[in-house]
Amino acid sequence: LAVSDLSPVVRLCVIRGLDSRYDPYLCQLYLLPPLFLVLEDEALAVRACVLQLLGRLSRLNPAPILPSLRRVLMDLIIELRCGGDNDGSREAATRLIIVFLRVEALQRL
Repeated sequence: LAVSDLSPVVRLCVIRGLDSRYDPYLCQLYLLPPLFLVLEDEALAVRACVLQLLGRLSRLNPAPILPSLRRVLMDLIIELRCGGDNDGSREAATRLIIVFLRVEALQRL
């Protein structure tokens, strides 16, 4: 639902609803790809929220999550260094890097 709904508001509400009660279930390997797919969402708020969720999940199951988040961080850094400012992509990359820095579990990346 969070990945496929047309409304960014619904996607954001679903991701925000996945609180720490669901963490043991969400950090299972087969459920991670849809969460990483949400990192490509068009809405910056949805991407930031799922980034925080993945950071929280990385405390429980770091092996599959942290390498993928490193790649995401590297892509954001490359976007800042080399990308043009089409559709505010530089601003979005900057904001997502700020989210990386604020999530305690992701600071070690």
